[in-house]
Amino acid sequence: MHEHTGAQVPSRAARGVARALGGFNATAFAALTLVLLDPPVAVVAAWPWPELPMSFVFLASIAASIAAVWATIAWRAEVTAVAGIGLNTLVAGGGAALYLGLQLHATGRGALAAMAGVATATALFGAVLWGWARRAPAVDPRPLPALVRHAFVAFSLTLVVAGGALAAQRQVFPWPLQPGTATLFGCIFLGAAAYFGHAAAARRWAAAEPLLWGFLAYDLVLFVPYGRLLAEGHIVTDGFYGSSAPVNVTSLAIYLTVLGASALLALYTMLIAPATRCWGRAAPPAA
Repeated sequence: MHEHTGAQVPSRAARGVARALGGFNATAFAALTLVLLDPPVAVVAAWPWPELPMSFVFLASIAASIAAVWATIAWRAEVTAVAGIGLNTLVAGGGAALYLGLQLHATGRGALAAMAGVATATALFGAVLWGWARRAPAVDPRPLPALVRHAFVAFSLTLVVAGGALAAQRQVFPWPLQPGTATLFGCIFLGAAAYFGHAAAARRWAAAEPLLWGFLAYDLVLFVPYGRLLAEGHIVTDGFYGSSAPVNVTSLAIYLTVLGASALLALYTMLIAPATRCWGRAAPPAA
């Protein structure tokens, strides 16, 4: 049984808010995952640039990871865990809002206005979450294992490099991206980098557990499509870049390595390691 070393824990009301937010957002993003895995024509047309089906599969994996993070927050009712996803949302949404706003000003494309508005609202929502939860005490007092902390630092640095390259519109994805899509995907990576960095700096298991569940969901969505890309060596492009385009094998191998390492880390820490496994632990007392 885990003892709670500090008397200070979030109030029942605050934990109720975290649980409600988690449940609502987990449901919404799980539904979005299913939509993006096989997007209808209206969803594809709503994206500002013509994109390949694999780009929507990638977005589905992001939605699945967010759903898993929020589901874990709903399960644990850990207010402090909300701060990390708030920071992620602020960075990713803020970067996307800035880019889309600049593109809207430069091109006058009305189609970008709606996405810029959504990105701005997302960033503001993230700022509210971060401000509300960043000083909240943890209900679960366990420290973050050194293995996880070091892995999170490595993941954060990797995401900064990849996200920075994408934001600069370098073609580092396994398949070719439109320049605007590359920048938006880069913002997503930089938001995730901030989340991993925050969890590593917090050094609390309560801040890290949702991330590991989220990473596992991300991995599960992408393993089969990425494995198929590696086996086939090319991707059908529906005529946009020609009939097909070669897969960036080096990039894909790196992605698969990261997917495998993150999946093993998540499974080990959450199902095997005695100090952090999610089964056989006592429920924390209600405050």
